[in-house]
Amino acid sequence: MLATMHPRLLAAVFTLCGFAWLLLLWSPAILAMTAFSSLASMGATIPGTEAYFGGNGSAAGLFTAGYALQGAFHLSAWASPAAGVVSLIVYGRLRFAAISPRMHLLAMVLLALSLLSTLAVSALSFSLDIAISQWRNAVFIADLPAASAAKATLTALHETAQTLHATAGISALTAVVFAVSALVPGGRSAAPSRTTARPSVDPTDTSEVDSGH
Repeated sequence: MLATMHPRLLAAVFTLCGFAWLLLLWSPAILAMTAFSSLASMGATIPGTEAYFGGNGSAAGLFTAGYALQGAFHLSAWASPAAGVVSLIVYGRLRFAAISPRMHLLAMVLLALSLLSTLAVSALSFSLDIAISQWRNAVFIADLPAASAAKATLTALHETAQTLHATAGISALTAVVFAVSALVPGGRSAAPSRTTARPSVDPTDTSEVDSGH
């Protein structure tokens, strides 16, 4: 199906998928910056956690924010690689569309590296989910030793996840912007103009003039 699509339609599909990829990667981080700061300052609490947090409203708010954003992070972990795969496949089909081979190859390499970093974030989400689950279970039963051990594991994983997520987001942004710029009409990737070649005329050739007399 993709092989029969018009290059401009393929370019539009890639642009939509590419920016959906970026949205899925960046939106959880943006939401987290807002939710964690606001809920921590509000001291929002989930029923059943009072025994663990006591009067520490800031820590309780952070715990609540993690619950609130869990769905967004899961969506990002699973949907962003899918958007990245579709983007890479669609851009690969654009080799039929008069894109400069060098530009196309460089864009494909950037997209592939970005997809690998996105997949690394998704793979780490399995370990994060386990650590989060262990920490939450310990919090709800106010098991301080178990909660402390689980929180230490979670903190280490979270720092790694932040680094990977930032790498994936920046690399995907760079790759998508570069790939889209290669599709801009009039750029290096623009299709060559099709003009009808006019036969050259030899100014010394007087055969046509002679034939008219």
